[in-house]
Amino acid sequence: MHNRGYIHRDIKPDNIFRTTKGEIKIGDFGFVTDKLLFGFVGGAGTPQYIAPEVLATLKCSFLTDVYSLGATFLHLAHGDIWFSRAGKNAVLKHINFNGETWPVIADEYAFLPHIPVSWRKVIKKMTSGDPAKRYQSMESCVDAISRLPVVADWQCEVKTDSVSWSLVKGGRMWRVQWDGYFTPKESWVAWSEDLDGKRKKTLGKSDHRDKPSKHYKSLQKWFVDRK
Repeated sequence: MHNRGYIHRDIKPDNIFRTTKGEIKIGDFGFVTDKLLFGFVGGAGTPQYIAPEVLATLKCSFLTDVYSLGATFLHLAHGDIWFSRAGKNAVLKHINFNGETWPVIADEYAFLPHIPVSWRKVIKKMTSGDPAKRYQSMESCVDAISRLPVVADWQCEVKTDSVSWSLVKGGRMWRVQWDGYFTPKESWVAWSEDLDGKRKKTLGKSDHRDKPSKHYKSLQKWFVDRK
């Protein structure tokens, strides 16, 4: 699309589709345009996925599509609850724009602990608030995504006060439970068990002597060490 001079202006999860052959396609071309002036066109899009410069200038560019794809990638990697939750280390912050409150990606936020560092770096670069620090073309952006490593197929369930993971590995069920995240009562534990739930073996857990701020880092390290 970009190679043909068109800007989508509304990339978001609802506009990403998978064909019966497993191919990923972008749809909903209601905001698509090629009427650029010096590389820019009038602003459009959905708040959570709009680049900050669109709100500041009311203009879109090829790089705002890169940002929107990054925000979409971030959302899809974390699910609705983590992406939209409020509180400490939240992905979204709220700003006032033209008398209305808009949700936008925060400058600093927490990824789910099992998301690999390489994935985090790509997402952060795609969604940089400075357009000059993003991938400078959709082609280079998609190339970076295609080079990301395949990660373990953890089944992740996010709730408002806990996160749990499960994975069948080596004929056993691996489980991780993270309770009270980002609160003074935060703790986590990982264990494996037979597929029928018997013969449990602890694989790791948070240290109750640590400050709550260290629990997130220790859980992230646990996932890294078990690639």
